[in-house]
Amino acid sequence: MLRFLKIDKYYESGQGDWLTYTDENGVKINVLDVVGSYGINLLGHNNPSVQTLLHSFNEPCFVQASSQPGKTRLSQKLAELTEAQTGVKGWHVEYANSGAEIIEVAIKLCWLQYERKIDLIRQEIYYSINYLEKKNACADEIKFFTGQLKLTNAAPAVAHLEGSFHGKTLGALSVMSNAWLKNTFPVALKSLTLPKDVEALKKNVDEYVIKYFVIDEKTDKIVEKTHLPVIGLFIEPVQGEAGVLCLSDTLLSQISEVKKKWGLPVIADEIQCGLYRTGYFSCLDRKILVADMYCFGKALGAGIAKLSALCCSDKMYTRDFFQFHSSSFAGDAFSSKAALLFLRSFEENDITAHIQENWLFRQLSVLKNIFPGYVVDVRGKGLMCAIELNEDRLHNSFITKFLKDIGMLGYWIASVLLNRERIRILPTLSNPLSFRIQPSIQFSEDDACFLINGFSKLFSAIESHDLNYLFGHILKFPANAVLKHLPLAVKHNEFPENAAVFICHPIDNVHIRHIVDLIDDYDEQALTAMLEELSIYQQFTVYHTDTLTNAEGTTIPVVFLGIPLTSLSFFHLLRRGNRHEWVKKIQDAVNLANQKNAKSIGLGQFTSIITKSGMHLYSPHATLTTGNTYTAILAMQAAFHQYKERNPNRSKPCVCLVGAKGNIISSITEEMIQSAQKLILVYRHALEKDNDTWHHYRSLLRKVSGSSELAKKIITLLDIYNIDIKFEEIIAHLDDDIIVTNSLCHEAISSADIIFTGTNDTNALLQKEHVNKGAIIVDISVPSNVCDEIQHDSNYVYIKGGIASLPLYAGIMQNLESVILPFDEGECFACMAETFGLAFSLPRSANFTGEISAGNIRKISCIMEKEGFGLKRVKVEDSV
Repeated sequence: MLRFLKIDKYYESGQGDWLTYTDENGVKINVLDVVGSYGINLLGHNNPSVQTLLHSFNEPCFVQASSQPGKTRLSQKLAELTEAQTGVKGWHVEYANSGAEIIEVAIKLCWLQYERKIDLIRQEIYYSINYLEKKNACADEIKFFTGQLKLTNAAPAVAHLEGSFHGKTLGALSVMSNAWLKNTFPVALKSLTLPKDVEALKKNVDEYVIKYFVIDEKTDKIVEKTHLPVIGLFIEPVQGEAGVLCLSDTLLSQISEVKKKWGLPVIADEIQCGLYRTGYFSCLDRKILVADMYCFGKALGAGIAKLSALCCSDKMYTRDFFQFHSSSFAGDAFSSKAALLFLRSFEENDITAHIQENWLFRQLSVLKNIFPGYVVDVRGKGLMCAIELNEDRLHNSFITKFLKDIGMLGYWIASVLLNRERIRILPTLSNPLSFRIQPSIQFSEDDACFLINGFSKLFSAIESHDLNYLFGHILKFPANAVLKHLPLAVKHNEFPENAAVFICHPIDNVHIRHIVDLIDDYDEQALTAMLEELSIYQQFTVYHTDTLTNAEGTTIPVVFLGIPLTSLSFFHLLRRGNRHEWVKKIQDAVNLANQKNAKSIGLGQFTSIITKSGMHLYSPHATLTTGNTYTAILAMQAAFHQYKERNPNRSKPCVCLVGAKGNIISSITEEMIQSAQKLILVYRHALEKDNDTWHHYRSLLRKVSGSSELAKKIITLLDIYNIDIKFEEIIAHLDDDIIVTNSLCHEAISSADIIFTGTNDTNALLQKEHVNKGAIIVDISVPSNVCDEIQHDSNYVYIKGGIASLPLYAGIMQNLESVILPFDEGECFACMAETFGLAFSLPRSANFTGEISAGNIRKISCIMEKEGFGLKRVKVEDSV
């Protein structure tokens, strides 16, 4: 991803808020860095004091189970600062290596404190049970109190606010708001997400409270008590990954009330916003809320050490906590010195007052005033700000759709600013169009002007549709390029209810260019490689919506769920051995369609092949189809249409079927027994030497029905020999009518009038020496089994099946103006037509997956004719 967007720069040096890299021409490029190492680099790159420490440190570093004066001094300092900030005495300090780890430490301390509460409740209930037994109370009364013990064994929750982000370890994911990250793994603890609305938060907490009853030891009376089964509430005073959202004083005040009312521990995650980033040691105002624990990190290591710290109040601390938490690295001599140096930097210099003035926020707010259509909001405190952009103004083409669908729209903006304006900035994780600005204390007003000017140029380029400025560093565009219009329904991934849904992908790079507006001379290899590399991020999304009306006047919505990968790309990806991942992506698309109450779901091209003709998928409500049945029907109709045009005086053709064991070809064979004078079946393996091939051929004959001469002959033969029929007996009776071979060099093939080919072989099996001139070749294989010489030689009739006609309604020809699969007026592919026809006709859940049957061919033929579909023309383009 970084390479594609040209963000993968190697920064060889830096000073303050500026970094330097060397471009491909050997030129040194200076870049303004407002990422600030995600808040780590508050002192700036290569801070002189930090460099002095780095070069002068010579103590032994990791000496566990010994006196560690540096760690002791750091703990004392952090405790003093926390006491000064909160007005509360008695703080204990624990260390870890990262923010997520220190959150885990906080969770452990909360859990131990909660267990102490539970022990007290358990003891109250034990007393009540023993008291009643002493009083010879009735069994039901004792049973009631005994039953209350289950609340002491129930798993408690850990609470967090909407929009929260506290790290990606399993414990930290328990207090994560990002559903995608959270739901991918089994979280360690039950999670309670609280709204940031004041009244709703209070209500949600009150509803979580449990009542229980005990006998009061002083009065011997039954009293009602309450218990909140929550170990703690984790908050970020400024939610960084959510887009730098500052919690309101009103909300913090409500949290303080909840804390007091229910004894709910509050843990302030100040890993990003604390340590003077917003002007104060702690971002929380003690007049509004004092937390029970404070988590610090990122900047604490002065930009050179990995260190995080937890300041825990005395009432929440567990004296033997050393048994439950330790670290081989955290609190070492070097990181302790780095942290002390960091803290001294703010004591010895008058820095905090300037940060507290919020000058950066005021300067950035100019952008919202000048570009209100582009800037949704400017937020933040001190040196932690964000600019949120308006997606509607940025997302206006199929290129930006592609970038949005793979989660890169924000990173594209970052890419433009880096490569065009020399500004290094990145979007936040949970709010991808909010760009976090976390510079160092060395950031100047001139730097802020440089940043504002860069954004101004970006907005001007978007306004003027300057494609080379916006995309030229990653894609080639001609000087006068114009992007195609992006329909609103596709832009917003709108998905109508009760639709016919077709899951598909482009056939080749011609279609890819049609989608992403590329020009013809773009390097095809580079384009294919790029899309395949980014395929891990891709999902099937809405690429077209429409409506379709059948012959009877019924109208249904139509949705194309597409993905910008070609047939060749799918073939490459499958060869890497990750079929199951693509089956899952296709199943996700099927699930989405079912959530939208789709009537039918069709599988286009490789989506059918990957899922074994849909057999690895499950559709609980919508009819699922591969479309192979109507593909076979139109292939036969197209072939016979061509045959009759060229042979008006002949009744039945000689038909060769290459890949006779395959799903579509096997079903066509059953039909050809009724329509052909003679059949030539070409299998991969010899009939007499391969049990699977022999079994398939024998099963094929047993399915035969109908009144043709060949069908009667087969039925009579089977009646005589029944299940004991032998290979030699079939050959002896049918060799003049059905020739079976595993070689395309068999002389009979050259006499075939029609040749159907549909194998999974990737090679061009059918060569000129195999085929008679004038033969009609119907190639439904993917990729093609027919050599290029035959395909482009007018001495042969080369077709790829039949194109379906859409129903006429009130004499008007309908049209599906799809971008991902463009069609001529009044037509679509056969597999699509089957999807649409089934949406009009059948009740849901009647699936057409797996092998095609003669019965289904007849059934689909009737349905499609009734709904107004038919053969529009022979098909010469690649199949979908």
